[in-house]
Amino acid sequence: MRKLLAVLLALMMVFSFASFASAEEEPITVTVFRGDPGDQPTDDNKMYKLIEEEFGIKFEIEFLAGDLDETLGTKLAGEDYPDLFDGGNSAEKLINAGALINLLDYINENDTPNLWNHIKDLLPQLVIDSVGKLKQQLYQDQRISLTLNEALIALSVSEPSNPAAQLAMSKLPLLKGCQMHFTHIVPEGDLAPLRKLGIIFTCDPVYTSKNLFME
Repeated sequence: MRKLLAVLLALMMVFSFASFASAEEEPITVTVFRGDPGDQPTDDNKMYKLIEEEFGIKFEIEFLAGDLDETLGTKLAGEDYPDLFDGGNSAEKLINAGALINLLDYINENDTPNLWNHIKDLLPQLVIDSVGKLKQQLYQDQRISLTLNEALIALSVSEPSNPAAQLAMSKLPLLKGCQMHFTHIVPEGDLAPLRKLGIIFTCDPVYTSKNLFME
């Protein structure tokens, strides 16, 4: 879930600057690394053709071929960074190596007004930072990303004074019966809320980390 949101946020950031590409004779090429095996989109792919025509952007996609950790290790050692970097189930490696840019630092009312209006009120950064600080200082947990349970608690805390959070909370019952698939074993912090939300989920038999003592 967090992985999908990160990809969508990155794509929206790319499109928010696409006006600069329209004035160029040649489209801008955005390099992408996917942390999962896959097939290259065909030349007649309607979505990619539309993006190129409307925004002047082309994608050069590299899919995983081989072991994920070894591939990421090689790329990090050689600082071979694409524009959009998907670490799959080993995204922590990219974070710890400083290979990722926090896109939230570039989203503001003046430079990206449309994107800003979509995300500014839903879950304030102040709330996210507060939960992350609690995890690091009290629980000695170096992973500042929120579990689904923590994200829902943060959302509920924002609800009384946040119309966007109120709307999001009111829509949660609609998730009951929805289906979801994870490409890794679901972390403990996500299991209970998924079940309570009534989401039907499956997962691949792949751990998110090689450290089996890590939650």
